[in-house]
Amino acid sequence: MTKVSLDDFKREWEEQIAKIENRELDDDAVRMIRLNFDLNKIQFKMFLKEEEIEDDDAYLKLDLLESKLEVALETANCRFKLQNRGVWARAVNGFFEKMGRK
Repeated sequence: MTKVSLDDFKREWEEQIAKIENRELDDDAVRMIRLNFDLNKIQFKMFLKEEEIEDDDAYLKLDLLESKLEVALETANCRFKLQNRGVWARAVNGFFEKMGRK
């Protein structure tokens, strides 16, 4: 990762968050996106200049961005679970119906 400004980092992740908000993601996808964000955030912090480090506003913006990401990931994960809950319920009911017939 090269040196990027806070605005570029924020813009890039806000685009990703916008994509995530309209999707359904399983637990593994959510975990991978969280790890990717954490890695990018750590790399971004490594390249901060001293005056940027002392600026609390930068950390507040990062925390707000992370909060938005968490909300989007949890929403996408719940959407996935709700959609697939019906599939599992039909499969379990079908199994018990077949077991009852024997």
